[in-house]
Amino acid sequence: MNPGQMDMILRLRRSGIHDIDVLRAFETVPREKYVEPADYVRAYDEISLPLPCASMLPPPFALAVMMQSAQIKIGHKVLVAGEGSGYLAALCGKLSARTYLVQRYQRLLLRAREIYSNTATANVTQRHGDGSRGWGGQAPFDRILVAGNLAKIPGSLLNQLAENGRIASIIAGQLTIYHDGQSRIILPLDIPDFESGKSKAL
Repeated sequence: MNPGQMDMILRLRRSGIHDIDVLRAFETVPREKYVEPADYVRAYDEISLPLPCASMLPPPFALAVMMQSAQIKIGHKVLVAGEGSGYLAALCGKLSARTYLVQRYQRLLLRAREIYSNTATANVTQRHGDGSRGWGGQAPFDRILVAGNLAKIPGSLLNQLAENGRIASIIAGQLTIYHDGQSRIILPLDIPDFESGKSKAL
């Protein structure tokens, strides 16, 4: 583990991330592989970093608290939408039986596929599509994580949630957990707006 990664883990602990499995995922997934080369030295800083297609990689804490609040367990089937780098899906893949990533941009899908190949990430499956529509052919999902700010949870994602499942999403700037028909606000999170639709140009 490099010094930047070690600092990130200590910072996550101080910020209230106590789930050992979540912390272990952050220890084993190399965040620097998911940033652009110009941002390599800032990969583990607590900041958002730019990606192709005007997308952003959220800060470590935002993703860690989403994962901790979602309570992903071994054996779960997880859907990730709204985080284009593929980093969040790789993290979830360390905790779940299988993680499914829906990418709006073909360019980001190919980029993530290359990273997964180079880092031996084996249990993440991805497709080019509209994240707000989920992945009906693979539903139901035990956990759904949406790493983009929404006005409300799309009905299609609610329909793809397994019995006793959880959705972790940012609703109007608040990390919100949906479980058993009820929504619970966890804390404020500053995340860019979720982009719906499927890009045809990129």
